[in-house]
Amino acid sequence: MKMQDNVYPEKEFIKIQSKIMGSQFPWYLQESGVSVKKSLGGDGFQFTHQLRSVDGGISPYNDLFRDLYIHLGVKRLFRSKLNLLHRTDEIHEFQPLHIDLSEDNPPWTTAIFYLNTNNGYTLFEDGTKVDSVANRMVMFNGNTKHTSASHTEGDRFRFVLNINFS
Repeated sequence: MKMQDNVYPEKEFIKIQSKIMGSQFPWYLQESGVSVKKSLGGDGFQFTHQLRSVDGGISPYNDLFRDLYIHLGVKRLFRSKLNLLHRTDEIHEFQPLHIDLSEDNPPWTTAIFYLNTNNGYTLFEDGTKVDSVANRMVMFNGNTKHTSASHTEGDRFRFVLNINFS
């Protein structure tokens, strides 16, 4: 596992942040997958935006992260997805530990890039927690099980970019 802070220069990061976190960015309701389960006190949903889907679809917003893909050394982009998660009254880990793609895929790396700071985090199967800090990225082997946790402090929403690549 590798972590890097200050991935983007401040001016460039603020430009990306304002676009993604702005009122005109298109988000889509997802009521399954990595969301706070109703049984855990959540509303059972999150909002997502597929920048690059596993079936090959590409959003026009994918270009916002071209420099990040270059920085990561992406040769093949399997999936790139933005998640918008709402603040909760208590911290909840969203779903059981998981991997993002099918084990049938060729070996891949997962990178998680945090767009804002709050007390949410990513939890790994070995117990490691990576805090949600703006302009931070964590990279790890794609077969490493992980999950996300909601936030109770900070902005109303938590914004995270999840990238799966080789």
